[in-house]
Amino acid sequence: MSLQQRPTRERLATQIEQVFRSLRPQVYEASPLMQLTLPQLRTLFFLHAQGPIRMSEISSHLGVGMPTVTSLVSKLEDRGLVVREHDIKDRRVVFCSTTELGKAEVERFWRVRRERINKFIDLLSEEEAELVAQANEVILRAIERWQNTWETGSQ
Repeated sequence: MSLQQRPTRERLATQIEQVFRSLRPQVYEASPLMQLTLPQLRTLFFLHAQGPIRMSEISSHLGVGMPTVTSLVSKLEDRGLVVREHDIKDRRVVFCSTTELGKAEVERFWRVRRERINKFIDLLSEEEAELVAQANEVILRAIERWQNTWETGSQ
């Protein structure tokens, strides 16, 4: 059965997967961050988004124990991407944040990703771009509804 002959929802899911799969290598191969494991990337992106944050909050966000977070942060610290600092009022509390190198690498990653996305969008006619934009708005509204049901516990 060809993609066109499949039921609409299955076709759409397959197309979305194909888009993600197609973009991944072109976006990621340009970044030295791809030498990191997925948990290390998630940690770095979380630290970049949240600013200085306690190790315990990283643990909670990732859903892993403190020994795992300690290992993740140590490896990122060895690469010069993050730094740990003890709270001056309570030495048991450790804050983590991205270094200037870490910030620059994350921002470069997002910039390269956006440039790659723009390259394929530039291949669309204005009419095609409008059609895709409208379809994505529908998808984003559906994602928002799904997130709301997830947050209220009525999945």
